[in-house]
Amino acid sequence: MSIPDWYLLAWKRSFDIKGRSQRREFAYFFIVSVIVGLALLSVGSTLASDESQTITPTRLLIGLYLAAIIVPKFTLTVRRLHDVEMSGWFAPLCLVPYAGLVLDVFCLIADSNPRPNKWGVSPKFKDAQRWMTSLHTKGLD
Repeated sequence: MSIPDWYLLAWKRSFDIKGRSQRREFAYFFIVSVIVGLALLSVGSTLASDESQTITPTRLLIGLYLAAIIVPKFTLTVRRLHDVEMSGWFAPLCLVPYAGLVLDVFCLIADSNPRPNKWGVSPKFKDAQRWMTSLHTKGLD
């Protein structure tokens, strides 16, 4: 899959908190979101005429974008926490300044748990798990 495919996958699964998401899906969504945010920041700064205004074009663009990505980012964080075998109840920390950044860094560096857990089979290792299951059912263990 390409980078835009990974980014769009997070959007397609915006309201899905069940299951697991790979570190790659989280990382590409994070990176593309930062790039889009920086692009909106530069576009907004070129449109800005007077910083004494309460709502500048920059603040408006960034605010609208952050409002748009809050749901897919939140659900992606829940699925990513499931992948490292943690409860999704840690995901509201992403709304807290600094704690959210720490949680994002954790989700970026923590590796997937290779074993199936209560949230499903690891998407990273599903082919190997399928192969091992077929060996087990054939009695070759």
